[in-house]
Amino acid sequence: SDHVTIILSPMISTKSFSTLHHSKMTTSTCTLHSNSGNIRTSSLSEPTMKLSGHKGSVYCLSYDPQGELICSGSFDSTVLLWKASGNCENIAVLTGHKNAILDVTFTNDSEKIITASADNNLGVYDLYTGERIKRFMGHKGIVNAVDVCREG
Repeated sequence: SDHVTIILSPMISTKSFSTLHHSKMTTSTCTLHSNSGNIRTSSLSEPTMKLSGHKGSVYCLSYDPQGELICSGSFDSTVLLWKASGNCENIAVLTGHKNAILDVTFTNDSEKIITASADNNLGVYDLYTGERIKRFMGHKGIVNAVDVCREG
């Protein structure tokens, strides 16, 4: 298959993943572990969920603050948006970057997704429309990470 697969298992953090393993069969496997060692209960339909859709290595993954959505960023220059419950249905594909997505995060109100990319730009996407509403340019090199202020 041309698609990369994300594997979610029940020991997860609601912020981001800590390990990413790549197999020889172009399958990216993300195992999310809680930093505190606590097991998080989930509303997934199975103990381990397989999310398929990216056509390149998966570099980043983030849960929205309410734990209802997951977004994943990839070498294929897209961000995929998933429901974080049930069968983890893919609900949107966010495009606009010209190189790999290296980091993603949700805003505190879960209304926007911010991306960092190897195309030297940051992107801000409206969660409800899937449209890129802002592009921050001017970095002289790859943008490796992005985060939001916890307050405000």
